Amino acid sequence: MEHSEHITPTETSRPQNGTPTKRRQWFWLPLLVGVFLLFAGAFALNITDPERYYAFFGSIEDTDLNQSRINAALPTPQESLSISQTFVPRHDGLKELEITLVRYGEKSAQEDGIFTIQLVNSRGVLIAEETLQTAEINHNQVYRLQFPPQTNSAGEAYQLTLQGNNSNPISAWGYSEDVYANGKLTVKKEAYLDEVPQTLVRDMQFKTRYVLGWEDALRSLLRSSLFEGGIMLLALLIFPLPGAIVMLLWQLLQEFLRRRRPNDQISWLLGPWDAAAWTGVVLALGVALWPLIWQWVTLVGGKFNGQILWVVAVVGWAAAVLLWTYLRDLIAKRPDIPALETDITKPETTEKPERVGVVRPFQNIDLVLLGLLILGLAVRLLAVRDIIFPPWVDASRHALITAVMAQTGQAISNYAAYLPVDHFPYHYGFHSLAASLEIMSGWPLNRLLLYVGQLMNALVPLTVYAALWLLTRRRTAGLIGAFLVAIPFFFPAYYTTWGRYTQLTAVLILPVLLALTWQMLRGGKAGLKLWWLVSILAAGLFLIHFRVFVYYLPFALFAWLLNRGRNGRGLLAAGGLAILMVLPRAVELWQTSDPAAQISQNIPNYNTFPTNYFTTGWEPQFVWMAAAGLVLMLLGLFWRKTWAIFPLLLVLWVGSLFLLVAGGNLGLPETSLVNLNSMYIILFVPLALFLGILLDQIWQWVEARHWSLRTAAYVLAGFAIAAALLFGVQQQADILNEQTILAQLEDVAALNWMQTELPPNANIGVNSWQWLGETWAAGDGGAWIMPLNGHMTSTPPIDYIYNIDFFNDVRAFNQEASQIGDWADPASAAWLREQGITHVYVGKKGGFFDPAKLAANPEIKQLFSLNGAFVFEVANGQLTIDH
Repeated sequence: MEHSEHITPTETSRPQNGTPTKRRQWFWLPLLVGVFLLFAGAFALNITDPERYYAFFGSIEDTDLNQSRINAALPTPQESLSISQTFVPRHDGLKELEITLVRYGEKSAQEDGIFTIQLVNSRGVLIAEETLQTAEINHNQVYRLQFPPQTNSAGEAYQLTLQGNNSNPISAWGYSEDVYANGKLTVKKEAYLDEVPQTLVRDMQFKTRYVLGWEDALRSLLRSSLFEGGIMLLALLIFPLPGAIVMLLWQLLQEFLRRRRPNDQISWLLGPWDAAAWTGVVLALGVALWPLIWQWVTLVGGKFNGQILWVVAVVGWAAAVLLWTYLRDLIAKRPDIPALETDITKPETTEKPERVGVVRPFQNIDLVLLGLLILGLAVRLLAVRDIIFPPWVDASRHALITAVMAQTGQAISNYAAYLPVDHFPYHYGFHSLAASLEIMSGWPLNRLLLYVGQLMNALVPLTVYAALWLLTRRRTAGLIGAFLVAIPFFFPAYYTTWGRYTQLTAVLILPVLLALTWQMLRGGKAGLKLWWLVSILAAGLFLIHFRVFVYYLPFALFAWLLNRGRNGRGLLAAGGLAILMVLPRAVELWQTSDPAAQISQNIPNYNTFPTNYFTTGWEPQFVWMAAAGLVLMLLGLFWRKTWAIFPLLLVLWVGSLFLLVAGGNLGLPETSLVNLNSMYIILFVPLALFLGILLDQIWQWVEARHWSLRTAAYVLAGFAIAAALLFGVQQQADILNEQTILAQLEDVAALNWMQTELPPNANIGVNSWQWLGETWAAGDGGAWIMPLNGHMTSTPPIDYIYNIDFFNDVRAFNQEASQIGDWADPASAAWLREQGITHVYVGKKGGFFDPAKLAANPEIKQLFSLNGAFVFEVANGQLTIDH
């Protein structure tokens, strides 16, 4: 197999049937026919068989209100007594109400009780009503009252009423503290009833769900744009800045070298580049460069502050504009270079291609990519429409690291201002980006991480596009890969539900690193010039996410082997420069951690195969597509097609990764340094590249067929695109896992209150659970007290594990606290005092701290209570502080 200067679609045959210009002018018509057929069929299916429609396409539904606390049963509603709970939905589209039922006494088949659930709106209009035979109801049964979505439910008061006959033994659970401020529980009696049965319940336990409509979705997007658009625009300003400067300097260098060596073979490196691909490469370089900049500024004793960063932004972009202008003028003065691109969207022509600047002029196909990126961002913003804190355990640790770096203005080396941890064995690449934004804007950390994370997630398709253009020089391949990642793929969108921002940042630059590594090794003398761009990306990847860097290494090795050792000096040069750039951090990691122990450590069940990812959404179908593509790739290799080599590399790389992380099943050694979960969730990158190349080859093959086959293929393609679009939009907007949402909207008021009212030396007890191995993690809004307020807590963000003594103290506290059954006992307050706890915070999600029991403790004082979030003071001898 011969080497070529670069990969181009050399096997592409120009269509022979009909004029290319006319065919390309009208190919979108049958595409639209396919789109129309799919949407018409989906509409009909939704009407005739909604269950099958939802099974195939899904729907955008979510929890609206959730009063989940229970500790007391309501009296049984009977003919003389009814129980009602009012509530006010936050969203339009209210469609379901859920309560947990209580049975008094044993169940009997002969009982003749009747239990009725009724829902009315503020105007007294009956929304839904259902009467149940109590003989069919079990104790603690979850009951759901379903009804047609209420169009204008947001902000309107509703009343749920429970009724029954005199034989009714069924009621509902509730809570003895006021945990829902926008509603009221009422026990109503008839006039002839002398007394109302006593109840401790202040609010009924209930949950409501809604279906997201177009108007509500647009309002949500408008709110996100108005309130969070500023920080996202600032991120778009800052992230690519160093990448733009470096890329322009590199292109200028190539121009000067070309002028000194006019006989060198002309290369695509001299441009003009595809505008979107150039932007994607610049973005990847910028994201990789920021942690390197923070590292070296810190090493020389420098510190960032808001003024410095704003000056850097203004001066940096001014320099980039000057470099761009100078490079454009140089390009305009040199002889033209024949275009190396084949694209079905451009008619074949014998005219000399226009050369106007650093990148190609804006074309209609760029609008398609721009629209795709905007749509991808929109659905990702919809996914977080109901939360204000990033989900899961990792998010609060990222907030803490960002807070430390924003406070010091330097790359983090310890947690001295927050935790008794004197070293930092984690990666800070993402946090250098977040800290830069925090220093410049002062944006609330929880919102900054949440929305900047969604923006970065939406930008991954851009770097996938750039990678595919670098590999094939075809926009069609890039659009296919970008579409898959932006809309129907489960990853990287699902990263949001873990707050997995470091790995997200890594996969943002990974596609470009893969493509440039391949071109460096494959592209002859021209490709060799890419070595220092590869070194920047690899060094940045090391600082951003070490595991993903480890996963990249086999790719580089197999790429070198597939090219028979060609351009190995480029790989060595890139590796050598990358090592020099990260050497200070590598030495620091070596000194502050035990590499041998890290490699040999093995956490039970840490490397279990994540089968649930494989079966989610359309993931099985995409894997089957890849399997079919494998056959096509093998045929391409058999026919000695150049395009098949890179897909082969991807297959070898992914296979080696499975051996690396799952070798224990074959008797090979395992390590917790890497695991199947972290590896599997980056596989969307090679899958998108693989499918992008192969589907583009199929597209080119179709282009060369008879018009009738082309037309049928276009209709089928339109049908498939519309199906993936319809499914993907609904999946992306509803992708969060409710179980990973720890801090909730109701926690905000309590956190703000603590920041202003509690003394700086307060030590706050918080709920937690045993998260991973022996590590305990805060289980509600208490996880965010330290990053946002700076107060010490009984379970800080999980970076406390880096101090073994402190780790043991945290573990011991939580093990004992989780076993205390009665927080109303004064002895529990005495125990909290012994642990140095001055206050207790109970978030909306809750945990082992029971606010009702704490409120009943004579040595604990309730200071704050609103919508299920509580702050208590632990008395030190006697209660003397009033708030």
